Amino acid sequence: MIITMRDIAQKAGVSTATVSRVLNKNPTSIPISKHTREKVEQIASEMGYSPNVFAKTLRTKKSMLIGVVVWDLTDLFFSEILRGIDNTLHLSGYKMLLNSAEGSSEREFFCMEKMRDLHVDGMIILGGDKSSSTQNLIALNIDPSTSVLVGTTADISGKSVSSITVDNFTGGYIGLQYLGSKQKKQIYYLAGKNKTTDMIDRLEGVIKAVKDLGLEDHFEKIDIGPGEQAGYQATKQLIETTEVPAAIFAVSDLTALGAIRAIKESSYTVPEDIAVLGFDDLALSSYLHPSLSTIRQPRYDMGVMASVMLLDAFASKKNHTGDEKDTNEHWNYPTKQRRLKPKLIVREST
Repeated sequence: MIITMRDIAQKAGVSTATVSRVLNKNPTSIPISKHTREKVEQIASEMGYSPNVFAKTLRTKKSMLIGVVVWDLTDLFFSEILRGIDNTLHLSGYKMLLNSAEGSSEREFFCMEKMRDLHVDGMIILGGDKSSSTQNLIALNIDPSTSVLVGTTADISGKSVSSITVDNFTGGYIGLQYLGSKQKKQIYYLAGKNKTTDMIDRLEGVIKAVKDLGLEDHFEKIDIGPGEQAGYQATKQLIETTEVPAAIFAVSDLTALGAIRAIKESSYTVPEDIAVLGFDDLALSSYLHPSLSTIRQPRYDMGVMASVMLLDAFASKKNHTGDEKDTNEHWNYPTKQRRLKPKLIVREST
């Protein structure tokens, strides 16, 4: 049975309008006594009253919901970003609605469509590639002024959508540069086969470092699928033909974890025969044996910044128009693009 404000009003012996003002904490010129407020709140609690979110959305034009679409929910890389988003939105009174694109641009479209149809106040898109993010925002007519991208970028009508990214080019460059200083006979880069924006930038940094260091004859790129198992299988195969000492630069920490497992099962050791470097600095990286050297991305900070950027956009639109608009006809709010610096973390695996 759904408990309504009318039910509470009847039991409390007051008007429905009084119940509404008490429960919604609406300002009123008609004073409501402390006794009445406490009585209404107590009865509402006893009856198990829960506000109708959708009715309130229609009334106020604000759902207090933020849609978050993550490229792959199984990828541990996104966990700290999501924690940063959720903590920041919670402090601001917003709720997060989470959907996973499962690594598919088509599914990302349907996730964004679902969020739009639920009338979320804003949207944060985690991961994916630039072309799909841009196309989806345009195709679904989603207001770009209340959208923030994390890990990728988008341009609409010649203007950039607000975004938080990490300088993946530099991350790839400093990682390969570091391994190049170890004077290995061969360096392998285990690259992602399905390349998102960050993976493309990362690979370009790796290739630039190879050329700058003159390591073309000692370098090989291997395209593999995502995750630990793909790193394991790729490393098992290269172990059969590689000369040691060698080094592996993995596109992610999970891929590096698979590489280390394969090396441990062979006659080789880490890092004496094969050094392994990851990318991301997941929490588990420092607990592995050997602990994993990696390129750190400030993932929690990325989530916090994305949320603050979105909340700032709400405030900016309201201040500019005097009210919050439902359309993007006059997209002249100040967009922001933040690019954070990665950091080399050296541990036992190198």
